[in-house]
Amino acid sequence: MLQQVMNTQYKPTEARALAEEAAIAALLRCFCREVAAPCKKHGLSRPAILGPLPAVLNRVPWILHITLSDRSVLMVGVEAIAPLHDYTCTTPVFRKVGRRFTAQTWEDVATIVYTETATLSNASPNSEIMDQTRNSVAVTERLVAHRLSSPLPGMRDNEAVQTYFNSESNLLFGHPSHPTPKSREGIDIDLLAHYAPETRQSFDLHYVEVEPQFLWTYEVAAGTCNKFLEHAMPAATPGASRIVIPVHPIQAQWLLHEPAVTRAFSEGWLRDLGILAKPYRATSSVRTIINPHDLYFLKLSLHVRMTNCVRKNAAYELESAVAITSWLNHDRATREKQFPHLRVLGEPASYSIDAPHFDSNERQTLIEGFGTILRESFLHSLDPGETPLVAGGLFSSPVCGSNWLNHIVGTNDADRLAWFDVYVTALVPPILYCLFHEGIVFEPHLQNVVVGVVGKYPRTIYLRDLEGTKRTPRARPLDSLGHAARRSMEYTEDAGWQRVAYCLFVNHLGEAIRHLANGRDGLRTKLWHCVANTIADYQREYGTIESESRLLPLLKGGPLPAKTLLLTRFHQRPDREARSISVGNPMIFGG
Repeated sequence: MLQQVMNTQYKPTEARALAEEAAIAALLRCFCREVAAPCKKHGLSRPAILGPLPAVLNRVPWILHITLSDRSVLMVGVEAIAPLHDYTCTTPVFRKVGRRFTAQTWEDVATIVYTETATLSNASPNSEIMDQTRNSVAVTERLVAHRLSSPLPGMRDNEAVQTYFNSESNLLFGHPSHPTPKSREGIDIDLLAHYAPETRQSFDLHYVEVEPQFLWTYEVAAGTCNKFLEHAMPAATPGASRIVIPVHPIQAQWLLHEPAVTRAFSEGWLRDLGILAKPYRATSSVRTIINPHDLYFLKLSLHVRMTNCVRKNAAYELESAVAITSWLNHDRATREKQFPHLRVLGEPASYSIDAPHFDSNERQTLIEGFGTILRESFLHSLDPGETPLVAGGLFSSPVCGSNWLNHIVGTNDADRLAWFDVYVTALVPPILYCLFHEGIVFEPHLQNVVVGVVGKYPRTIYLRDLEGTKRTPRARPLDSLGHAARRSMEYTEDAGWQRVAYCLFVNHLGEAIRHLANGRDGLRTKLWHCVANTIADYQREYGTIESESRLLPLLKGGPLPAKTLLLTRFHQRPDREARSISVGNPMIFGG
C-alpha cells in the first residue's frame, strides 16, 4: 500500500542536524505555549516591520519573536500564525542583542528556555532537565541515523500488518511540543536502539518459569491468563508443570540483579530460562509488543524512565486495566451499535508474580517487575482491504523523502479536506458521546488512536491503552476496587473535559491539521472549520446540557485547554499532576 523511498546518500551529520532542528522546534513550541505567551513575551510579525534582519529571515512569511528578560530577542521564521503555538520553524534561530544577530544552537535555545522558565515562573533552576534534553537529542539522532541508512525490512507479514508496524515505527521525533520527547534515561543508547520500534527490528524475549501458586492475576474471564500463556509462549520443557512468562530483555537485566528475584531463584519456585525463540515487534510505546499471530498485545513492565516516568506496571494499574475493561464491556454492544466503526481495545487480563511470604518491598518488586497487561489485538479482525495505521505515525514529519499523507490522501487541497472530513466524523462524535453520555474519559491523543484505512479513507477508529481512561461522576458505578486503583480512575467533570479537549483537539487534530495543511493558510482554515462543523453536528444530534456548556463556547471562540508539558517536567511534578493552560481557538481564528 505504501512505498517509502529510501535515500542512501545522507551524510552522518544529517541525522544530528535533523535531531537538533526537532529539539529546537519542540522547545520553542512548549515554551511559547506555557511561558512566553501567558507572560506576553512573544509575538508574530512580518519581516518588513522588524527592521534590518539576516537575509534568511527576510524570506519567510512570519517571524516568531520572543523578548527575553535581558531585553534581547529570539527570532525564527515560521510557516503561519498558530493559536495553538504549534509552530513549524523554517529558519535557524537567531538572538538579537542590540543590532547584532547571532545564530543559536539547540543547546543555546534550551539554555535560554530553561533560564527564562525559571525566571518567569519564579522557580529554582532544574538541575536535571538539560541532561534529559541532551539525552533526548542523542536518542533522536541515533534513531534517525538508523532510519537514514537502513532500508525497510523484508515483507515477513502480510502487507496490511507490515504497513501497520511501519506506522508504529514512524514517531522518530516524539511529541512535537515536549521539551524532552525522546529521553530514555538509565539505558545504553545502542541497547535501546536494538529494541526500539523506530529501528523496525523483531526480537526474542527473556522468560522465567514459575510455580502456578505464585502467579498473580486479574481477569474478566477466569483462565484467560493461563490459556494465553499456555498457547502463546514458548514451552520451557515438554510437559512442564510450571507456567512460563515473558519479560522484556531490558527489564530482565534489571530484574536479575534484584534481591527479591535472586531470593525467588534460590528458593526454587522461580527459574530463569533466558532468551527463547519467538519474534515480537515493539509498538510506538516501546514496552507494548506483539507477535502478529497472538491474540493479545503484551504491555510489559520496563524500569526505564521514558519522557516523564518509569514505565512499570504498578499493582493498581494491573487491577484497574481489567476493571475498566469489565466496566466498559457492560455497554459495549450498545456503544458499537451507536458507533459501529469505533473499537475500544479491551485489556481483559493482567498477571504478575507474587510471593505472600516475602516482605512488602520484595513483593512490590516482583509484582511491578513482572507485571504484564494483555490487550486485545485487532490484527485478526481487520475488514477486507483494511490497513491499520497509528495516528501518530501518520501525522508525523517525513524522513528519507517519504510522506505517508501524500501516499494515502494526495497532495491537493480538495482531496485533503475530503479525507479529513471523513476522519473527523469518525473520530470526534464517539469520543464526545462517551464523555457526555457515559462519563468515560478516553485519552485520544495521537499515540492512542489507530485508524483503519480502506482504500484511502478512514473507516475504523481503534482506541487503545486504557491506562489513561478515567470516569466522571456521571458514569455507571464500578464494581469493587482497591483504593489506589479507584483513586487513579476518578475525575471531576471539569478534569474529564479538559483531558478530552486537550488530547482530541489540541494534541491530535491540531497536529493532524498542521501536517495536512503543510503551510497552506487557506487549507488550514478550512480544516479547522471542518472540526467546528463536526462539533456543531454532534451537538444537534447528541447534545446534552453538559455538552452544550462545553462545546458552544468553543464554537464562539472560547479557548482550548493544553497540558503543561514543559512546566510539569521543569517543576519535576508527576505526570498525573500536570496542569492545563488556555490556548487560542483555531476553529475561529482559522488555524
